[in-house]
Amino acid sequence: MLGVLAVWGSNLWLLLASAALMGLARSAAEQARFVAAEVHPPAKRDNIIGLIVFAGTFGAVGGRGAAQFGSWLRVSFGLNEFAVVYLLAIGLLAIALVCNQLLLRPDPLTLRWKAEASPEVGSGAVIKVAGEESGVTVAGGTHALPRGRSLAEIFSAPDMQIAVTAIAIGQLVMTMLMVITPLHMNICGYDTLNVSTALAVHTLGMFALSPLTGWMSRQFGRVPVICAGAVVLMACGLLAPYAVALSALYFGMFALGYGWNLCHVAGSALLAQMVPEGEGGRVQGAAEFITSITAGIGSLSSGALFAWRGFSGPGAAGLMLSA
Repeated sequence: MLGVLAVWGSNLWLLLASAALMGLARSAAEQARFVAAEVHPPAKRDNIIGLIVFAGTFGAVGGRGAAQFGSWLRVSFGLNEFAVVYLLAIGLLAIALVCNQLLLRPDPLTLRWKAEASPEVGSGAVIKVAGEESGVTVAGGTHALPRGRSLAEIFSAPDMQIAVTAIAIGQLVMTMLMVITPLHMNICGYDTLNVSTALAVHTLGMFALSPLTGWMSRQFGRVPVICAGAVVLMACGLLAPYAVALSALYFGMFALGYGWNLCHVAGSALLAQMVPEGEGGRVQGAAEFITSITAGIGSLSSGALFAWRGFSGPGAAGLMLSA
């Protein structure tokens, strides 16, 4: 709603406030893959995370339909074209909220405590875990939430560092190359339809093969899949300056999305495995914060690198970071 008011009133501060609130909403949504992983056995977590990420494919496909519906609203009711985008977002987020409240039953926290409870633990008992504890009441009794190690201690584990680095660097490189591609295509003489198609192909690369990535992560290991993602991102950075033909741009955007997917799904599965019991929200939230910061750095730096060396600038940076 703030976005609609910002567009109608041409108010930059309202626009920034709406973007900040949208970021908060997205940060909560990003935890969905970890929530789903926690309530499933460790052997299934790679596939589950891949399935959750795959759900983004429906957003990629449905987004184009929503854009067409938005165009109809704009023409039919004389609405501002940018305000329509925010109005559509309000409607879609409202649907998501209703689905979450009605269909997410039982609460994942309840499922987790039931899975961790021993056969001897009865209703109303307190499950003991290491560290200072505070009680939380869920269906089936009151359980203890641990307040254990510091984040610095948790993130000092090598596998944890690999997981967070994979997710963050994958996001950084993908963002750095993706956000500047429309400008590169515009300079090459391609129109808006070509650009939107390239972004749609890129989104499919990000999400469509997630079940395959989850399967590979479980079959071959998380670290090998992360390494494969790094190789794909390196190739994208190396070949970016030479992507001029439309087919090369489409293929490159798909590969860029899938390189991100390999790092994201396998890195998330490794992170879910390494998170201490009872500290998922705190640790995963910190990891997402790091990822968001790196994505912001990628967005801010891509324009300067492009102005300095054209598409070779972001490409070289992506190559070095992925390596």
